[in-house]
Order: sequence, then structure tokens, then C-alpha cells
Amino acid sequence: MNNLKLSNFLLLLGLSACGNQVLGWPLEKTDDSDGLDDSGGNDDSGGITDDIPPTVLWTSPGRQANEVAPNATILAIFSEEMDPSTLTSATFEMRRDGVAVPGAVFLLGSTAYIDPTEDMVPNADYTATLSTATKDLAGNPLAEAYSWDFTVGTGAPTVGSTDPLSDAVDVPWNQVIHATFSEPMNPQKINSSTFVVRRGVQLVPGVVSYNAATKVGSFTPDEELAEDRDYTATISTGVEDLGGSAMEAEYQWNFSTLPIPWVLDPPEMSTLVDFVAVAGAGLLNSSSSGTTTLVGDVGLSPVDTCIADELPCTNINPLINGVLYANDAFGVAAMAQVDLVAAHADGMSRLNGTQMGDLSGRTIVPGVYSSASAMFVDTHASVTLDGEGDENSVWIFQVGTSLTVSDDVDIILINGASANNIYWVVDGIVALANNVTFFGNVISIREISVGTETVIIGRLLTTTGELTLRSNAVALPIH
Repeated sequence: MNNLKLSNFLLLLGLSACGNQVLGWPLEKTDDSDGLDDSGGNDDSGGITDDIPPTVLWTSPGRQANEVAPNATILAIFSEEMDPSTLTSATFEMRRDGVAVPGAVFLLGSTAYIDPTEDMVPNADYTATLSTATKDLAGNPLAEAYSWDFTVGTGAPTVGSTDPLSDAVDVPWNQVIHATFSEPMNPQKINSSTFVVRRGVQLVPGVVSYNAATKVGSFTPDEELAEDRDYTATISTGVEDLGGSAMEAEYQWNFSTLPIPWVLDPPEMSTLVDFVAVAGAGLLNSSSSGTTTLVGDVGLSPVDTCIADELPCTNINPLINGVLYANDAFGVAAMAQVDLVAAHADGMSRLNGTQMGDLSGRTIVPGVYSSASAMFVDTHASVTLDGEGDENSVWIFQVGTSLTVSDDVDIILINGASANNIYWVVDGIVALANNVTFFGNVISIREISVGTETVIIGRLLTTTGELTLRSNAVALPIH
């Protein structure tokens, strides 16, 4: 066995021992205090006779092993120290297609080795055999012959798998790039020169490491990868296995990183945040089925008419838990109208809305939803808005003509959905019927009509239309 091959082989043994505990790894015998008579006879002093046959605990390569290096050394570890005179090419041999393979046999304690004279043939099957003529120091032979088969690989290491995979998309920005090799590699040959990552032609700075137990080489970038970019990882032919065999060809794979998350911003509300209702053509209220309550400020401009049950509004009809601005001298209501026109234009300007008219029975995730004509919900139906765990998720419903919500409809919010982030942007009339539970901000350019005992968590805002209420509770959503 040449010195280079032996040193590399012993390195392999050391790496294996570090990564995996080898059951029965022999301990060197330091004295004869165990009372065993190594001659195999009876001890005249009353010692115990050793009549236990040795066994084979571990082999390399293992049974049915594949991709064995052509220059591999074959070894077997016994349960105890063996008699060197019984370990010869006649008792420990290796065959290919029934023909003996020449090689040197030697013993170190309890480990026997075959060092083939020449490299084994790639892709060929071999059988190693220990005969019953092999004996321990007490003269006990193996109870039966021990054989195992293995297959030789090409001799050159390869990259078996990568993480991320080749052509992977949406790779996290904090990804560590991994390559798993087909056999144990020389750690010194896996470095920043042989394992590189590039973005275009630019080298990505990072640290390269190798895990002998898993045969994985890793590239850890110094900083997070850039978003929405293409990368190329390359392992050169400079990497080698423990026998000094290099990869036959450079290995390269590509991947791309996650883009910047798309965030849907809500329409800008400006001064509207404190208004629960704004109307351009006045407010008309009926409290025939109970007092209408508005929790938040109310703005009426340019028409400041407020009629409740055919009489001018009072401080209790409707009940406004906020400030009523009706063409006020400070222009608060007028400014709210300016901001309302801008919010409507902002909401309608959002592109790529999913086409949707009938909302009945649907579960809708955040996004923009559009109908060039009407958008509606049928009687007794429900609409579920699923925030998918994001409390900042936003919905914008763009309606070309009318928004109609029929009797006994429930809008249901789940998984973080918030009324404050729901926008119903309408170019026509809005009609919410009786006994409806409604969430969101209605931003319309025409009249808004609300049926009896309908409850709204949100805002009712119209630029030119009249707002009609009927025994309703309307409250600002929680910010």
C-alpha cells in the first residue's frame, strides 16, 4: 500500500469515526489481566480458556455498497485481535467474476486490509471473502466464511444533489447553497476557489465549508442574496475525493431569488380617517325601527341638508357620537370632499383587478377585484374575507355601475382581515338592504342607501350623492 493512499485511507477512517460511532471498534489490549490463555490451552493457574470464535463487526465497503472508489482499500474489523499468520491472500481475498484480484493483505490488531495491486474496474461488481482459516490469537477460527458484495463507481466524484435545486425559483434571500457529493471528499479541496456563486459575472462573497459526515459542501453568503435576481453556483474540477480523484467535469446550476413582496397599499384617506359619513347631497334619516347611531364625524358638503323623520336633524336624531360638519366655516367638510374625490380616483386607478361580479358565497383573499358593471351579493348569502394571517391585508373592490347587497347578508372577516382595510370604490349607486352586517369603506360618487337595521363597521362616503339611513348603526373601524 503506497503512503499517499494509506494516509488518505486513514483520513477516511478518522472522518468516519467522527461522524458515526463504529460499534465494536477494537481497543488495544494492554495486559493479560483478563485471565485468558492466548495459547488456546488450559491455564495451569486456573484461568479461563478462550473458546469463543471471532466475528466480523464492520466492513468497508459495506454490503451492497455502490459507487465505491476504484482505488479503495478493502477492510474488515473483527470482534477481537486476530492472528496475523492466518490473514493471507488465501484467507482474505477479493474476486471479480469469480477471478481472484491480486492485492496485499495485512493486519493491524483487529482490522484486516486488502490493498489491490491495481485500481478496481469502474462499474464492476466485486465480492470480498474471509475464510474459516482466519483465527484469533487463541486459535479460534471464524465460525463460518464471511462474504460481502459491492460495486465500483466511475472513480470520479460527482455532485448528487443541490439545495436549491437547479432552476429553482423564489429562493429565500438568506439561502445557504449546498452541494452533496457522491463520496467522501478532501475538505481542503472544497474552498472559495472551487465552490463559487455568481450573480451575472460578479462573484458573491461568502464562506465555503464541508461536512464530512454528510458529504455536503456549503456556500454561506456574507450578506443576504439580492431579491428577484438570477444566480449561478459552480463547483470546479479542482475538488477531489480522499483518493485524489477529481470531478471529470465542472458542475453548475442556476436559481433565482424571491422578488420583493407585492404590497397592496390602501387608498389615501387623509382627513377622511375621522369621518364615519360624508355626503355631497345631504343626509336623510329614518329612526322608525330604532335610533340611527353614527360613531365618528359626519361631513355634509356642498349640500348641508340633514333631515330626520321629515324634520331637521337634532342632536339625538340621528345620534352622532362625533362632530357634524355641515358646510362649516372652517371648511372641514369641504376638505373632506376634496380628499374623498382623491381617494375615489386612487381606488379606481389600481390595475390588474380580478374580474368578479357576484360575490355570493365566496371566500376572497386580499387583492383588487373589479366589475365593469354591477357587483352584488344575493339574499341570505355571505361573503368571507380571508386575511391569510396578515392584519395589514387590503381589499379594493372596483365597481363600474352599482353595488347591491341584498337582505340578510353577512360580510365575515377571518384570519386578520380588518374593516379598516376594505374599500368598496363605486362609480354608481350603493344599496345595502335590510338586516345586513357590512364591513369596509364605501367610496361612491352617487347616492348610498342603507336598509333597516343594517349594521356597518366602516365608512359611508359619497362625493355627489345623498346618504339615506334607516335605523342603522354605523361605526368607524378600529385603525
